[in-house]
Amino acid sequence: MITKEFIPQQRAGKMAFDNLVLDSITTFSTATLAHIVKSNPGIKRTMSAQGAQPGLQDYGILKREFQKLIPGLLGLPCNVIMLAHIATEKDEATGQILRHTAMDGSFAKELPIYFKECWVAYIKDGKRYAQTQSDGRFNCRSQIPGLPNPLPLTYEELAKYI
Repeated sequence: MITKEFIPQQRAGKMAFDNLVLDSITTFSTATLAHIVKSNPGIKRTMSAQGAQPGLQDYGILKREFQKLIPGLLGLPCNVIMLAHIATEKDEATGQILRHTAMDGSFAKELPIYFKECWVAYIKDGKRYAQTQSDGRFNCRSQIPGLPNPLPLTYEELAKYI
């Protein structure tokens, strides 16, 4: 899809669509890691009943692939929206609860630096909202002037600011 569709459209300076939505980077990273394991049979791995288990080299390849892929996608002449699940872990040294993108490998903590907008979506009292500014739980940010926090997550509300 990237070489047959995205790259030719990028070279032409116009995409067939205005928005590219990756739903979700969580499952995409798992599929990418599985592809890496399958396409690199020469790497020694632990075998289990489920097949070859990814090793350190596989995770290194995954990180390098994402370091190339994400800037490439963001360079496309369209809006790129990535959705992800949230992973929660406790830092054993400090006891601090950390929240970041749930995805395979160590790239999860680097992913937000590539984006101008990082929001957390949630539902409260049956209505959808986006948190657009950081608090003690989530690192969010926006470069859109006047964007409220929280932002009611509707097309009409978004259209006021974008």
